[in-house]
Amino acid sequence: MTRRLIAALLVFCLMIPLAPCAGAALISAENYGAVEYWDGSVDTDWYNSSLKNITLYTGAQLAGLASIVRSGKDTFEGKTIRLGADIVLNDFVLDGNGELITEDLQTWQPIGCYRNGWQPFSGTFDGRGHVISGLYDNNTTAFNDDKNHGLFGYTHSAEIKNVTLVDSYIYSYDYVGGIVGNAYNSRIVNCAVYASVGGPVHVGGIVGATAMNTEVVNCFAAGSVTSNRYVGGVAGHMDGTSVMENCYSASEVFIYEDAFENYGGSIPNGGVVGVADDGAVIYSSGYLADTAETAIGSGDGDVRMIYENHLVNEDILWELNSLASREDGLYCWADDEGWPVVDGEERQLDVNHYRNLVYVETTGFENYVYTWNFFADASLYAEGQFIDVNENEWYGVYGDGSIQTAVCLGIMNGYSDGTFLPNNELKLCEAIKMALMVYDIYNFGQPGQYEMGAVWYEQIVASAIEKGIIREGDFADYNASATRCEMAYIFSRALPESQLGQINNVYSLPDVTESTEHYESVFLLYRAGILTGNDTQGTFAPYTTISRAQAAAIIARLAVVSMRKTVDF
Repeated sequence: MTRRLIAALLVFCLMIPLAPCAGAALISAENYGAVEYWDGSVDTDWYNSSLKNITLYTGAQLAGLASIVRSGKDTFEGKTIRLGADIVLNDFVLDGNGELITEDLQTWQPIGCYRNGWQPFSGTFDGRGHVISGLYDNNTTAFNDDKNHGLFGYTHSAEIKNVTLVDSYIYSYDYVGGIVGNAYNSRIVNCAVYASVGGPVHVGGIVGATAMNTEVVNCFAAGSVTSNRYVGGVAGHMDGTSVMENCYSASEVFIYEDAFENYGGSIPNGGVVGVADDGAVIYSSGYLADTAETAIGSGDGDVRMIYENHLVNEDILWELNSLASREDGLYCWADDEGWPVVDGEERQLDVNHYRNLVYVETTGFENYVYTWNFFADASLYAEGQFIDVNENEWYGVYGDGSIQTAVCLGIMNGYSDGTFLPNNELKLCEAIKMALMVYDIYNFGQPGQYEMGAVWYEQIVASAIEKGIIREGDFADYNASATRCEMAYIFSRALPESQLGQINNVYSLPDVTESTEHYESVFLLYRAGILTGNDTQGTFAPYTTISRAQAAAIIARLAVVSMRKTVDF
């Protein structure tokens, strides 16, 4: 079997926007917008044992997490670690054939290990769709002391989700996986891997081995996995209490040449799982034809073979949704660019489509369908935390939750006296600041840091002009109250128009014409479901002021696609 990287499949199985792998040419880290390369240093300055929610932005901080866990200082049980940016650990680890380019690389130490006793990661790690690239973990020594290798070596009672790992090489003696080497009582959800993963035994594209009720859900692997036995495209070994759902592999599964000589016929391997013990549950999963001889080397499960001709047009959506077992979600395109394009004999994925396909769930605060890079942290808002917010009003928790969402997104907050002032007029400078935060989160994964000078909004306005949110001379007085049409103009430019897709056929309004200031922005936001008007006719009142509660509703709908409104007028 020749080694080939089937990139076309890489776009089809996650609940998060996917990262690509190329056919004959490796997609490098620069394609992911990463801004900082890891120098091998370890940064633990961010650590505070009392913090329950932590966001990491650099390779050094991620290495600091590994250092803290491996030392036994903290398992992070009950805590959540999030990524706030893409991270490049090394640049160009693999060539176009998935082979290691050089060993002159910064070496990764896994998060969690067995080293003179178990040192697990036991918290929640949320990649938030960010890409980790260039992980190099080539453990050819001290096999017996430290067997568990991958991004995470050993997890116990942990959840790892929304992580994409690309251009990576991982090799160790035992329990080797792209995301987790050895997972106990853990959940691995919405993760994608393109890597070369290898070792003598228990090797999987996503996880080396699972035990104690571990679940692997909505995960995808591409690249190669190589071992003597217990090797699978997604998982090397699943014990009888483990569950796999809606997972797919386009990884080539290889057996070392001397495996038959050393192990005889006992070399179980499969396109999805190498060995599934009696009791393990595997369903709604698949693997690409010709990447392995069998779906599961030893054991049973609901697995189907996927063919390349299923992946070349819009039929991919039908194929994927027919595989899905859940009724609360579906796959859809994140924009209207079209399906992935496979380029000629090399079968190289058009990289412009690498984040097009998403899996969406439609219910619950934590299951909002977000615009790219946004995330609402529920811990930032407690019901009744603002003394002047009536949670039964339209903007309250028992209304549409606008204020709660805007606060949990980190874009709005209250005042030191415990008020939110929902009915206060929004000033132009405040609207520009909020729009700039939306812009920065979408483009960079976090709000920008702006110095407060003698005029607090001076640098904010300058940055908004530089980024094209507003123009020099648009407004004479930034301290003036924002009108509704001015607000529409400012907020409509915080996101690219591709993120404001039309869901409403609104082409006329009772009080908005071509002579109305910023009328194009007003109609754009109506069609996108961001604005809904003040009555059943869609009256907008363009020159009246806007309240903080109304601004919260607009921010929520910009950031959370599932909160946008359909109208019929």
